[in-house]
Amino acid sequence: MFERQRTTNILTSWIDEAVAEWVAFDTLGSGADLSPSITQGNDFAAVQLPTGFTQGYTVEQAYGAGAFIIWMAQTYGPGSVLSIYDQLTLQPDNWWNATYSVLGTATGATIADLVGGFGSAYWKQDYAPVKGLELASAHVVKLTTDWMGATDTGVRAPYSSSRVTLGATDNFKAALTGSDLYVSATGLTGLQTIEIYGDTAAAQVPPGAGLVKIATLTAAAPSKFIGKYGTYGCYRCIEVNCSALTAASIGLTIEPVRVDTVSPLTAAATGGSSVTLSGRGFGTVKDYVMVGAAIVQNTAISAWSDTSITFTLPNMTGQTGAQDVVVHPATGVQSNTRTLTLY
Repeated sequence: MFERQRTTNILTSWIDEAVAEWVAFDTLGSGADLSPSITQGNDFAAVQLPTGFTQGYTVEQAYGAGAFIIWMAQTYGPGSVLSIYDQLTLQPDNWWNATYSVLGTATGATIADLVGGFGSAYWKQDYAPVKGLELASAHVVKLTTDWMGATDTGVRAPYSSSRVTLGATDNFKAALTGSDLYVSATGLTGLQTIEIYGDTAAAQVPPGAGLVKIATLTAAAPSKFIGKYGTYGCYRCIEVNCSALTAASIGLTIEPVRVDTVSPLTAAATGGSSVTLSGRGFGTVKDYVMVGAAIVQNTAISAWSDTSITFTLPNMTGQTGAQDVVVHPATGVQSNTRTLTLY
């Protein structure tokens, strides 16, 4: 009744449903079982934060948005929620199209900060009552035994967030263990980021207590090597779009640093031959290749892409026979081993 008196008794507003969830949680604590509301409307964070308080979410999403109001009250204090209603009282213009200015006044934060801070906490599921719940809208993609990497693509709405979990199929985990992994994103501008967390929990269950932040992808740095597989059960990738106007088509790929083929398979030890390595996960920044004990210097590498490297073999007189070939995309990171036979 308080909410209706302060806003409107004509329309059911998403803010009223969300705040009602907070009131129940604030009053009853763990006795308020909000899990049905949150799980049924768990995708609300992945759609645009509404510009007005009377539209923008479905009924299920409106209840799910209680998770946002609870986070806001925990982060900025209960007064921030009350401030919303102070600004809505007898001000119908604020009901229709003033969500961003009202929330900004209530918290003293920018909407980008609210979207980013909430998105991180919500998809990490590190606060009650979100902790431990199944959020069906969070995508899971897995590396398989074909070694080809795994990609998730999607359009991220303005002022929204989402989560992609990267892992490996059960029958590929053993073979993948010990391989260095490379993660890259497309479609990022200065207003989108991807936080990558290692999680000791399995990909198919909610995030555990062992989340460790290991990288942030941005438009300026859209790719990172994230270490060897086996340290974590999966990787939780939280995508945040802090643009007020632009939807972002974001692609996220995880792949092992792997050499598949060496061409040619034989070469003269005196050097000078052009050798091409094909594979994936090499990254886009040229570094170096080892052939046996010899380092193929940057200047001898004529082409370097995520899937192919071409270099001129140095003079290796006296080192005939099978030589290990290993790609080193970055310090401390390396590929599997292939063989080049010198004669």
